[in-house]
Parts: sequence; structure tokens; C-alpha cells
Amino acid sequence: IVAHMGVAAPYAGTLPVRRDRRGVVVACVGTAALAAMAISVALAADGANGNRFLVALARALMVGVPTAVGLYAWYRRPDERFGLVLIAAGGGWFLTTLAESSDPTLYTVGRAAGWLVEIFLVYLFLSFPTGRLPDRRDRLLVGGMALTVLTLFVPRLALDANFEVPSPFTSCVSD
Repeated sequence: IVAHMGVAAPYAGTLPVRRDRRGVVVACVGTAALAAMAISVALAADGANGNRFLVALARALMVGVPTAVGLYAWYRRPDERFGLVLIAAGGGWFLTTLAESSDPTLYTVGRAAGWLVEIFLVYLFLSFPTGRLPDRRDRLLVGGMALTVLTLFVPRLALDANFEVPSPFTSCVSD
């Protein structure tokens, strides 16, 4: 056995090492974020009246900035959850850009996502910088916000034929 160990020692550095796959994940999520930004720009440019460029730029930044910062934070500190929370925020903001669509289903999904993103924003602010809600009061606040949205806004999806315009998630349009 000792003779075999002497032979194996020079090759110990060449054994395969478990690789960190964060770079691959960052590339995949970054590519998905770019696609989401492109869709957001297309929807905003198609649906906006007035300055389409600024609306499209704002929608792209709504998706891209939290996703990019979240990817960077997660890549640098994978054991902290806040980067993942920011990535999820970018995904939620992407869903809100669907409210720029002229398709009724996509529009409804976008408006409903706007209400749900408001819950997520409360979570995001209260969970900074760890990505976790540290206190019982914080969890109660997020739960209260969720209860408010679920009881006051979600039923409108089935009960109301039209949503108010303008909203934070749609451009000012007359139709």
C-alpha cells in the first residue's frame, strides 16, 4: 500500500475537483433576465402613448437592475439569501410589465402581479440585508400585507370588468 501511495502522490493535484457552478447559474439567469427585459421593452413600446422610449427604458430597468444586483450579491455571497430575493424581485417586476400588453389575459396577469409585488416589496425592505425576516413583528407585517392584498385586491380579478388607469404598472392610455 505504501508503494501505491508514493505513485499516486504526484497525481493528487490532477484529480477532478467539485466545481462551483455559480458562474453557469449566473449566466443562465442573466440570459433569462435579458430576455425578460427585451419582452418588457417590446410590451412597453407597443402599449405606451407619448414617450415610448422612456417608458420602455423604465420597464427594462425595473427588471434588469434588481436582477443584476441580485446576481452580483448572490455570486459574491452565496450563503446569504438577499441576492436571491433581489433576483425574485426582478422576476416579479417582469410580471408587472405584462400589464402593458393589449392582450386581456396578459394584462390581467400583469395587474395581479402588481398587487402581489407590493407584498414582496414589504418583504424585501424588511429582510435587508440578510434576505430573512429577523423578527416576529416583521413576519406579522408581511403577513398583514398579504392578507390585505388577498382580501381587498385579488377578488377584484373576478368581480371587476375594468381596472383603474393609470396605475403604477401601466402607462397612461385612453383605452
